[in-house]
This record gives sequence, C-alpha cells and structure tokens, in this order.
Amino acid sequence: MHLLGRKSKKMAPLFLALVVSLMTFALAVPAIQLNAQKLGEGSTTIQSPAGKGAVNFVLDNNNPDNLIGVTVSFNETLPAGSIIYVKLYNGGTLVTSASKQLTADLSAGSGIEIDFTSAVPISDFDRVAVVVKGPTIQP
Repeated sequence: MHLLGRKSKKMAPLFLALVVSLMTFALAVPAIQLNAQKLGEGSTTIQSPAGKGAVNFVLDNNNPDNLIGVTVSFNETLPAGSIIYVKLYNGGTLVTSASKQLTADLSAGSGIEIDFTSAVPISDFDRVAVVVKGPTIQP
C-alpha cells in the first residue's frame, strides 16, 4: 500500500519549499506590541461638546482685505473651560492660529470673537479649521 501516489511524490518537494517560504515570511513580520494604560473603570460614549457651528470673519475696519479674527457660534451650549482653536491654512500649510478658553458657558447660538495676533490678508488662506476641546473633567 502506497500512501503517496506518483503525482504526490513529485509535488512533495514543491509543497515543502512552499511551507518553508511561508514560515520565513511569517518570521520576518515584526511584532507590534501595544501597551495601554487604564484610564478609568467602565465605559461610556464620549460626546463632542459641539455638533455644528458657524464662522464669521472679522475684517479690519481700515483695510477690509485683512482678517483680524473670527466670530464662532455653535448649535449646542459649550461648557466653561472649553477651548476653541481656530486655524487658517493655505493648502496644507498653517498660516496662523488663535484660541480662546471659555470662562463661562457659551450658550447655543451665541457668538464669541477670537482675534489673531496680527492681521491676515484674505488672499493668504483658503481653509479655516475650528477645533473645540472640552473642559478637563476631574473624577
């Protein structure tokens, strides 16, 4: 009784080479180790403090070709301690940025002005990004 047929015997070296190749590739893959620090117990959904917002440009009264700040408002109330970041980009390059931390709640629909340190010509940027960081919550 033959366990391997004639065709199987011819395929054995090829199969062995395939197995050795796969083992070589498997051993060549770097291991990725992840160390996670436990931040708290349980789980909860983290909600953004703002869902939608509006940005209005504040132009220089002496030269309306220059932007001196923005007024931002949101559809939800932002809690005191939140920080609003505004960034102006030209393509992928950051032109300028400014931020403001709320000392009191900002009611939904209310605007808050965020001024830049220097005027920015409106031709120097093509994108505005607004980031809202919620307040730090103490346990």
